[in-house]
Amino acid sequence: MKKSVLLVVRWPISGIRNYLRYVYQTPYFEDYHFTIVAPDLDFSRYFGEHLPDSRFSLKVAENSLKGLMKATKQALSEQEYSLVHSHGFTSAVAAVMPAKLAGKKHILTVHDVFQPGQFRHWYAPFKKWALTRLFRQTDQLLTVSEDCEQNLYEFLPGMRGAPVKPILNGVNSQHFKEAVAVDLGEESPQCKDRFLIGFMGRFMSQKGFRYLIEAIETLSKDDSLPKKPLVVAFGGMGGFVREDRAFIEAKDLQDYFFFHPYTDNVGGSMKGLDMMAMPSLWEACGLLAMEALCAGVPLVATNCIGLREVLKDTPAWQTEPRSANQIADAIKELMLQPEKRQVFEDYAQTACDRYDVSNAAESLADSYVSLEARQ
Repeated sequence: MKKSVLLVVRWPISGIRNYLRYVYQTPYFEDYHFTIVAPDLDFSRYFGEHLPDSRFSLKVAENSLKGLMKATKQALSEQEYSLVHSHGFTSAVAAVMPAKLAGKKHILTVHDVFQPGQFRHWYAPFKKWALTRLFRQTDQLLTVSEDCEQNLYEFLPGMRGAPVKPILNGVNSQHFKEAVAVDLGEESPQCKDRFLIGFMGRFMSQKGFRYLIEAIETLSKDDSLPKKPLVVAFGGMGGFVREDRAFIEAKDLQDYFFFHPYTDNVGGSMKGLDMMAMPSLWEACGLLAMEALCAGVPLVATNCIGLREVLKDTPAWQTEPRSANQIADAIKELMLQPEKRQVFEDYAQTACDRYDVSNAAESLADSYVSLEARQ
């Protein structure tokens, strides 16, 4: 009989979706069934397409902290679970009391990092105390990178000595290495005969898209380039997409940006590009960088928290966050020396071994077994 685990997810979007999709579908969890409690947020569509019924079931909660807490409590009253696993800070807030009352071991995986602006209010000391007390109610706290772990200690020093463990996130690496390149020029005439730079992050300030715009502004004035660059921005999702489009128009750079419709073929689309750009200001763990490196695609990315750990000892161009000039220089270097793409193609298998999600899944499965033994 399969063991049942309750997954509590306040924000089933972006990186957490990929985590659920990649980690829990490895052979390490063949003996488990996962019930996910989460608000819909277009999650039921994703759930149906990428998370098979044989291993997952979904309980939709109201889109609020109170609604998530209520749904978690109800799920625990309806079925026996071996563990409760919260994904994200807010999920832990919703799940900690229901898990305690049900007498279940509780794991929290941290998928984000704290920023100084979150602790600039007069009540910051109380907020830190409350978060530390809350997180110490969990039986195991996992972070998706070592950077993420150190960030936790920096802002919540009271967590030192708690059962915290970093498990570097991973991707379905061979899938990206073996993907077949999409001919973007054939698919979209705008892309024909251009140097294609991919952007696949959500349009939010964290992803640093404005610095890529400024880098392209610099390159648009450079007559030494063999082709005109074109940023292919996939998806067009996020709270700042209107502002970013307006920023492009204000600089009269519309001919240098193409907003491509959403695609499920991420690996093939990456391989159809000349380069991927990831100008993030911070990350918990840079999955997109892993995917690009496994696909053998040239990458320029910032050495911000959560990305620097992924990029260490790779051929990727690393720039300072918020440095449009450095981004422009990296793009120009590849445009003038296209043979450098070979370095990334040669590194792809090393990246696949390093970032294979099986590494993270095995470590997580070990944590499950260890906690289940303590029930």
